[in-house]
Amino acid sequence: MASIAASVKQKREPLKSPRRNKPLVTKAGTALQDLASHVEDTTSDITAIVEASREQSTALSAINRAINTATKSTQQNAAMVEE
Repeated sequence: MASIAASVKQKREPLKSPRRNKPLVTKAGTALQDLASHVEDTTSDITAIVEASREQSTALSAINRAINTATKSTQQNAAMVEE
């Protein structure tokens, strides 16, 4: 029981000395700001990837339509030759 009391007292000690905690709080605040900045950067990167993926999808759809048109024309030409 004495060790638990000592542990509680030890954990309460920093709360009594705000000056000692200021550097830790400042460091934690800086770390959170850095983290927020990295999250913003990651969000920007993901947004750019999504946009590029949409552009690629649109381009691939256009290519697919062109191939389908060429295939249809080829089939029509082949059918005319056979007649």
